[in-house]
Amino acid sequence: MTTDDDPVYGSALKATGLDRQLCAMHLRRTVGRHIRHLDKDSLTHLDRTVLPILQWLVRARPLAAESVLVALWEAVMAHIMA
Repeated sequence: MTTDDDPVYGSALKATGLDRQLCAMHLRRTVGRHIRHLDKDSLTHLDRTVLPILQWLVRARPLAAESVLVALWEAVMAHIMA
């Protein structure tokens, strides 16, 4: 199901077994919001290299972007949350 990123849908989607996909506009907005709120002083050189690529993939959305976006986002968030 394609939705915005409102967490209110989470439990209903989980209960029905449906997967969520963000619409393109909400995906760009959410990624942009997270990037703007990052503590720039805590970013590593790798983070500073990966974030512009992530931003470009979200904007351009080439055909193979989905798996790359997921892997990049998970890597960046894992590093930041560690």
